[in-house]
Amino acid sequence: MSDRANTAKPPPPAAPSRRQRVTTLLAAALLLTATWAAYSPALRAGFIWDDGVFLTTNPHIQSNTGPWHFWKLWGPDRPSDYFPLTSSMLWMEWHWLWGDSPTGYHSVNVALHTISALLLWAVLRKLGLPGVWAWLGAMLFALHPVNVESVAWITERKNTLSMPLLLASLWCWLRSEEADGQGAAARRWYTGALGLFVLSLLAKTAGVTLPLTLLTITAWRRGRMTRRDIRRAAPFFLASAVLGVITVWYQFHIASGGLQVRSDGALSRLAIAGRAVLFYLGNILWPMNLCAAYPQWPAAAVDTAAAWAPLAVLAAACITLAVLRRRKWARVTLTGIAVFVVMLLPVLGFINISYMYYTLVADRWQYVAIPVPLALLAAGAEMLARHGRTARTVIWCAAAAAVLWLGGLTWRYAHAYHDSETFWRTVLATNPDSWQANNNLGTELVRHQNFSEAIPYLQRAVHIDLLKSEPHHIHIDLLKSEPYYNLGVAYAAIGDRASALHWYTRTLRVSPQNSLALAAAGTLLMDMDRNIEALPYLEKAVAVAPDSARTQFNLGSVLSLMGQLNRAVECFHKALTLDPDYLLAHNNLGVALAQLGRIDEAAAQFREALRIDPHNRDAIENLTNAELAKIRHAVPTTKPTTP
Repeated sequence: MSDRANTAKPPPPAAPSRRQRVTTLLAAALLLTATWAAYSPALRAGFIWDDGVFLTTNPHIQSNTGPWHFWKLWGPDRPSDYFPLTSSMLWMEWHWLWGDSPTGYHSVNVALHTISALLLWAVLRKLGLPGVWAWLGAMLFALHPVNVESVAWITERKNTLSMPLLLASLWCWLRSEEADGQGAAARRWYTGALGLFVLSLLAKTAGVTLPLTLLTITAWRRGRMTRRDIRRAAPFFLASAVLGVITVWYQFHIASGGLQVRSDGALSRLAIAGRAVLFYLGNILWPMNLCAAYPQWPAAAVDTAAAWAPLAVLAAACITLAVLRRRKWARVTLTGIAVFVVMLLPVLGFINISYMYYTLVADRWQYVAIPVPLALLAAGAEMLARHGRTARTVIWCAAAAAVLWLGGLTWRYAHAYHDSETFWRTVLATNPDSWQANNNLGTELVRHQNFSEAIPYLQRAVHIDLLKSEPHHIHIDLLKSEPYYNLGVAYAAIGDRASALHWYTRTLRVSPQNSLALAAAGTLLMDMDRNIEALPYLEKAVAVAPDSARTQFNLGSVLSLMGQLNRAVECFHKALTLDPDYLLAHNNLGVALAQLGRIDEAAAQFREALRIDPHNRDAIENLTNAELAKIRHAVPTTKPTTP
């Protein structure tokens, strides 16, 4: 490497004419209009998949303890991943703007994506691509259906927020290089680039490899890399290292709960990484079978040539381009491939990501990398268009057709994100053997009380689960028990108690600590007058989840039926401590107290029940009998309410 920088400076660009400014504004308006039109179905969509965990039921977002709560969002105990800037933005939107209305969140996602497209246009201009062709690259990015997963899914606000910050950082870096030698101006642009990069990492660390990209672009533009370039990039590398380590820690200790996500070795991961790069390129060039949950790939058979074929294709392409590097198109393409792979590095499987338990590839993982091949396509179109008017006409016709095609695909695919049921049905249309999709669709149907329709999907999820051999771990056992438990719920709802009990007990074989299954099995046995069998299930359910008022109530009810009145009273009191307005607990506590001869206390509980529901027949009858028994000095006849 040489310390001698290239001192040749490009002449300052001429100020744009009025006509150029108007043309630029019209082009920007067209890009904006096309983007919002393509994503218009997403604006009418609701919450899906992880939107509950990420937003609507996230206690860190729901907390309304004041603006100081922002700082809590930046602490070390936030679930899944560390993206405090995104969490802070969502907190403000939830409490100050949209609340539980999904339209606002979808609109912000589309707006951020549009801003990213405009910034990409500006970056490509800085990199030397003529304006109209840079605009084409930005339009391809704005309308490409691979990006639908990031834009139409509220949970992927992480992507749509981090991307414009990342592109703005790159633009400022390029401006700082243009201002090199101008002192304060260069420092301002450089400081802005570093600050925006840190903010991007705080939104999501997907762009953690940007420093490598900066050096790659610098080497391509100047023909070499100097020690000064490395020194300039050093603070970026430091920020990447710090935020990268935090993200890896979160992924291992929180997102995956310490689960061994992958067990294949380094060679298998290297081979699969090559396959993943070609997979992502294939989806960019032919986005016809996109899926939010792709089939899981097995470990690569590293002793076969087929396993190494994708990597060999990539290596051969790079070697060929290196040999032809004297040609501009070869240098540009080689640089583009290098940047594309660098931006994909965090998601190629060398570092475990919790979602890789289900699949090793996902469209949202290439959101920060997809601008590179699209920019190459635009640059290639510009080179071909230089061959004369006919070539230019053909290229622009092809470009217009591509834009319309991509926009149509995006518009159609965005409909899949309308609601959870539509979303999972769309996944199953492409990947029918997805355990996740079968389970989640079945769960969604149970939630909407479509029990008979839910059963086949849940049974399919169980079947797929039994075909897999996974390491034993409480985190994944709780997850895998979902279809078993939901089958119990579905069969109980349609009146098939025997099948329901079978699936509840199967749930407990998979996940012995599943409090929902324990409580459901105990309650079902109690309804079947099998109180002795119900008791151990409910006792264990209370031990696992002592903060469940309903489980405390159910245990108290079965203890009361078995004559263990003092223990029953204790359980009812615990239920009322957790939920003071639990009408059934007040009534059944009164019944137990009455049977113990504590008539005044029993009458007080019946009055509490009537305070909550003045027309409750059981409470009215029990209070009347208690007052009569008090006059007659007798034990009242009272009636408990069954769970």
